[in-house]
Amino acid sequence: MKSEGYGYEAWGPISQRAMTLVCFGFVDDTDLILNNDAPGVTSADLIDEAQLELSTWEGLLSATGGALSPEMSYWYLVSGGSWT
Repeated sequence: MKSEGYGYEAWGPISQRAMTLVCFGFVDDTDLILNNDAPGVTSADLIDEAQLELSTWEGLLSATGGALSPEMSYWYLVSGGSWT
């Protein structure tokens, strides 16, 4: 996923270190993280980007014999600012 350009990069104000996260995984549970703080990005843009990330993840998962479980899948849009 990282080589496909997905992930979240931030500076840790307490640790004073850069951190990069792509996803959290535990057995059959994965949380994908998406962040875009570019000026002018709308919530619709972010949702479109999230769909591309999910499609990429699904493709990689199916290549190893795995599959998404729609009844166990959720998504949330979290905003720290105003969205248009």
